[in-house]
Amino acid sequence: MDPSRQEPCEWKVGVFLPMMSGMFFGRVVKDLLQTAKDCGIRLEFFVGDFCPPGSQEAFEDPVFRLAETASLDALLVVNSLTVPCGCSEKGVWEKRFPRLSRLPLYSLFSPMENAFSVCVDEEKAVGQMIRHLVTDHGYRNFVLACGKSDCVNCRFRRFQLIKEHLAEAGLSLPEKQIFRGLLSEGRLKNAMFETLFADRSDFPDVIISMNEEADFTVQEILNTMGISIPEDVALVSFGDGEENISHNLSRSTVDYPVWEVVSFAMHRIASDLSGDTGFSPARHNFRAAFMVRKSCGCSHPLSSVVDDPAGMPLIDAITGKKDGGNRFFSGDLQKTAVFRRTLDLVAEECVSKGDMTDLGALMKNTIAALQETSGISSDFMDAFSTQWIITLLRHPDSREQMLINAAFIDANRLLFKMEQDISLEIKKADKGLLDFYRCCNEVMARHDSLIYALKEIGSFLPYLGFSYLYLFLDESRTNQFRVEYRLGFEKDKMLFVPENDFSVFSTDRDEGNFLNAMQTINFSGENRKNSAVYSVSQNGENFGFLVFSVDEKYFATFGKIRHLLSHAIFSLLSRQNIERELTNLKHRNLELSKLSQIDAFTRMGNRRALLEKGLELFRMAHEAKRSVGVIFLDLDGLKKINDTYGHAEGDKAILAFAEILRRCFRKTDLLVRYGGDEFVVVVSGLQEDAMQRSMDRIAGQIAAFNAQTEKQWELSASWGSAFFDPLSGEEPSPTFEKMLHLSDSRLYEIKKKKKENARKEEEGAEAGLFQPASAEKTKENGSPDGNVQTMTTELSASP
Repeated sequence: MDPSRQEPCEWKVGVFLPMMSGMFFGRVVKDLLQTAKDCGIRLEFFVGDFCPPGSQEAFEDPVFRLAETASLDALLVVNSLTVPCGCSEKGVWEKRFPRLSRLPLYSLFSPMENAFSVCVDEEKAVGQMIRHLVTDHGYRNFVLACGKSDCVNCRFRRFQLIKEHLAEAGLSLPEKQIFRGLLSEGRLKNAMFETLFADRSDFPDVIISMNEEADFTVQEILNTMGISIPEDVALVSFGDGEENISHNLSRSTVDYPVWEVVSFAMHRIASDLSGDTGFSPARHNFRAAFMVRKSCGCSHPLSSVVDDPAGMPLIDAITGKKDGGNRFFSGDLQKTAVFRRTLDLVAEECVSKGDMTDLGALMKNTIAALQETSGISSDFMDAFSTQWIITLLRHPDSREQMLINAAFIDANRLLFKMEQDISLEIKKADKGLLDFYRCCNEVMARHDSLIYALKEIGSFLPYLGFSYLYLFLDESRTNQFRVEYRLGFEKDKMLFVPENDFSVFSTDRDEGNFLNAMQTINFSGENRKNSAVYSVSQNGENFGFLVFSVDEKYFATFGKIRHLLSHAIFSLLSRQNIERELTNLKHRNLELSKLSQIDAFTRMGNRRALLEKGLELFRMAHEAKRSVGVIFLDLDGLKKINDTYGHAEGDKAILAFAEILRRCFRKTDLLVRYGGDEFVVVVSGLQEDAMQRSMDRIAGQIAAFNAQTEKQWELSASWGSAFFDPLSGEEPSPTFEKMLHLSDSRLYEIKKKKKENARKEEEGAEAGLFQPASAEKTKENGSPDGNVQTMTTELSASP
């Protein structure tokens, strides 16, 4: 189909992306963005985070669930080259995403059930690589560096292919020579050191790196140990990213036609959506190719062609030819070739007319397109320079050459100016990322509120390459389907951080379109670019989402920015939650402390309250020079009530006496159940006669209780007291402990006297010589040390 027939952004296609980092996924996203624009498609990326791509749990990420609430026309799943999608099995996709099952489903790099899958077959390329290493070089001892999650449980296809082809050559791959995991981690790197260098006589001939990340670490290890490639050891790898990126070494690699896979899939999606073709599940395969270069030990690597025993020649690394056909081109190489042909045609037409205006317009349009992407490549400059020379050679006339030179010099000036602007923009973005990193660290170090921290973080967003960015947080982390709008940014338009009344959105697939609902918060549709939804998460816990624009120029930084932002917000939320928990804990402790000072039965204070609150009341009275009184009270005959009428009746007696004490004293006085049938009252600011009247009220209340209550038992109590008035001039002042001891001692004396009187009454009654008294009072003033007044009162309420 002709993409020019379609209006820009006519269709919206969701893309499930396992991660937003790494060279392979960076290359895929770059090619997706370029082809989507050509095909009139707008992409919405849903980027996973929690699980490694291909694991059964990978598509449990809450970000992917949001796709079910988006208005999509089709869905594209990007798989890892080495690990198939966790939803590739029959029926799993429909079960996990029932609402997406109605959409046309496409898959890149690995097959999926009920999807149009565009795959890469690397079997022949891996076979060619092993045969070249074994047959042409005679290598026998192999080491495999897996890196990251590849080859977990030895079950992935790439690993299996290597073992199978080694076995065909009569070789094995011992377990000790397989390194799984992220090799940049110190533990695994040290393990590789120890294994490789334990026996130099058995040093490997070849190290195969399963991906470019592993390849970087292997080269670092070898460089550290002073081992040369390929003189000491051959190195081959899988070129999952841009060829030879950041490498001084020309590596022999198994390369993938990423551009062809992506371009074919996107054009097929556009064709199906336009109705030119109809969607149906199918599988289309592209072949990987083994590229022979210097690192495997070839003496003339850039011109060598290795023949496949089956008669299929491998691809020549320098000519790019295979059986007379063209080598597959990356997206940039293909666009460069188109540019050169167009430049040739326009230049010739301009020379024939004697007017170079159209060539200038072509260059301006080309530069505008380059500015939207990653800038000028060396291939592009080579094509431009070559075409300049070819055009001059075609036109030896001096006047025509002056015209050509003027036009190309002016175009070169525009290219130079654009390159300078892009360089400045990249430097600005790099500085912005550095400043953003510093800001996030400062925010985590300080004790700012979340709102203040988001305002400061948001002030750096204009320098990070976003056209727009929105942040939604589940601050409470208790409702997995509801998020709060907490930050909004649109370049050159606004930075909005609400301080309260946050807009709340549902992410539940049963409650509408989360992404469309954001229009209510000025999520403008003007100049909408391709967007991505990314989780804000840390330590496997999701606590919100980012929605932001995707620009291939800044793609490599988005993962870093998201990581920094997640880490900062996690720190802020954690600290906020900790502070909230501490506050709640203090309240709970205060309540528990209050409860720990309350007697559960009478709801009075307990012994702990006497020792803490009583002491504080005494100290405050002493500092204010107010009087203090302490009364020790004890129920008489409680044991007899319990033994005669049961403990339930004894409990009633205790509660009745406690209620009498409440009525006889002020709320500011401390009433304490000291234990069992013993009570203590601490008063302050009273005159001695006022305290005496309080005790008289107790006697009256007990008498009234006994008179009005029909019970088989009666209340009876004894008490002893101690009183001190600092204004009396008596010195030294007693301690609180001493006053407690004195009042307790006086109570003990009264109890002892009452028991003695009871004994005498009982003996007299038996002899017929003595009748019991109805009441008796005694009052004694003074004490041995002369500085504390003590008073004891006895009341017997018996008839």
